[in-house]
Amino acid sequence: MEFYAYPSHSLPSSSSFSFSFRNLADKVKRYFSFAVSAIIGNVFSAIFTFFFALGEC
Repeated sequence: MEFYAYPSHSLPSSSSFSFSFRNLADKVKRYFSFAVSAIIGNVFSAIFTFFFALGEC
C-alpha cells in the first residue's frame, strides 16, 4: 500500500494560503453565478407562466 503526500494536506504556508484563498474565492464566485442564474430563470418562468395563463382566458 502506498501513501502519497499532497501539498494541500500539509500545514499552510503563505503560498498555499493564497492559493486556497483564490480557490475559495473562485468557488464563491461560481456559487453566486449559479444563484443569479437560478433567480433569473425563476423570474422568466414566472413571467411566462403569468402571460400564458392570461392567454387561456
